[in-house]
Amino acid sequence: MLVAPDLEQHPLAMALSPTEPLQMGPDTTIGCYPGLYHNFWEDHINTKEASNKVSEPTVAVAIHPGCHTSEMWQLWRPTFELLKEKRVPVLLTTYNQHEHDATLKVLQELRPTVLFEGKNPLASLLVKQTPYEPDHVWASNAFAAGISFS
Repeated sequence: MLVAPDLEQHPLAMALSPTEPLQMGPDTTIGCYPGLYHNFWEDHINTKEASNKVSEPTVAVAIHPGCHTSEMWQLWRPTFELLKEKRVPVLLTTYNQHEHDATLKVLQELRPTVLFEGKNPLASLLVKQTPYEPDHVWASNAFAAGISFS
């Protein structure tokens, strides 16, 4: 299930609803929800409406959540608290080492178990330089971490 606040800008994604996902294989479906993950949980996992209900995830993936900044942490914190409460493991990616380290530091307040962390072997090979900081480089999904909550 792809959950993101900006999905309404992507009409193809909007055609894949949580309750009518695209069947990709015997055990694999793709659905999309425009909004925040903790709202998706209330609308489609905690719901009592059978027609809206979907199963709980076995893992959650946060692609570049930006939790290292206070603004984004405030947005993501309810989701991470929910995933902690429900004991759903999380895979998250970051653009660079600094963001990676800062994200793990912020997440420490939730006391996760870090299953793995470091350079992502599946990172983008296209490394970019920021125009404002010549020494600052980044790549999509450059670093990754897997966390769980006991």
